[in-house]
Amino acid sequence: MLGAMAAPTRVPIPALLFAVERCLVVLPEGVARLPASGVRLEIRARSDGRTSWILVASDGIRIVRCELHAEEGETIAGRAIARNDLAALRALLAATEGVAGVRITSDELSLRSGALSFQCELSTPTIPAFDDLFSAEPVAAAEVPRRDLVAALERVLLLDPEARSPVHLRAIPGHCFVSRDGAETVTTDIAARTIGQPVQLRLDPARLVEILRSFTTRWVRLSVPPGLGRVLVQGIRGVVARHRVVMLAEAPSPRALWGV
Repeated sequence: MLGAMAAPTRVPIPALLFAVERCLVVLPEGVARLPASGVRLEIRARSDGRTSWILVASDGIRIVRCELHAEEGETIAGRAIARNDLAALRALLAATEGVAGVRITSDELSLRSGALSFQCELSTPTIPAFDDLFSAEPVAAAEVPRRDLVAALERVLLLDPEARSPVHLRAIPGHCFVSRDGAETVTTDIAARTIGQPVQLRLDPARLVEILRSFTTRWVRLSVPPGLGRVLVQGIRGVVARHRVVMLAEAPSPRALWGV
């Protein structure tokens, strides 16, 4: 809960810079569909007495959620930082190192590190924290090498350049079969890891290739989280990762995605 003026909290600058840069990836300048509120910021208490800083950004298709740990301090249920303010914060963080003292009230964030200082207004966020999306284990999921999946989809697109026919993905332990219905059937078998039940998906191959190329991870996970109704594509960076980037294989409007 926020007081009139919270005490400054010491936050590691490299971790905060990393989170800010990841959020700006999905908030390019000049895109009309982006939320006016920018990035959602939450500060939650941890069981060890410290705090977790959670930053969430989305362009209506991609979602970035970053988490970093800081000292004990005030908590925030949910505020928002404008995209332009976040870009200014990145420039300041990139010019310094070590730790920064951050002071937060209900409507303002200020940061100081040595002779450098930053201040911006906080507003009401229009996107949720997506807790369920990032914490719930999927009922069924397939984890496949990203480049192998892109190559399989590109072979499908050679026979159907306009992507008029959907592609079928069927994953069982050890295998993911990529096929296309039509006059000439193509099936590719690539390595896969599965979670839960066998996976069967029907997707737009051109859109899926576009999504997969936006990732840099070696493996990706495809799943349909309960209640989402869309295929979720998630880059896998390993258990030590502190951030996740996901994309929806179907591109809903921001209103459909955020539920507002």
